Amino acid sequence: MTGFGRAEFATDDYHAKVEMQSVNRKNGEVVIQLPKALAELETGLRKLVLQSVQRGRVQVSVIVTPVGVKPAETLVDEVRLKSTVFQVNLKIF
Repeated sequence: MTGFGRAEFATDDYHAKVEMQSVNRKNGEVVIQLPKALAELETGLRKLVLQSVQRGRVQVSVIVTPVGVKPAETLVDEVRLKSTVFQVNLKIF
């Protein structure tokens, strides 16, 4: 029993991607990776997977990304950066 599956779902606010991988093992094992905001769903998801799988290792990964959210802008203090680089160069040479 080896397999891989991926499903994606989107709303106006979020994009979700679920990936499942399985490999053959003697015992049943479910490994779940969820965002912290969805941690309370882990037990129910584990039970749901074990209803269909008696043996093997199944890894479930859920990624939820807000739609339209831009990455945070990075600000660099150039004077402080140059000073730090200068100090590091003095210590190296």
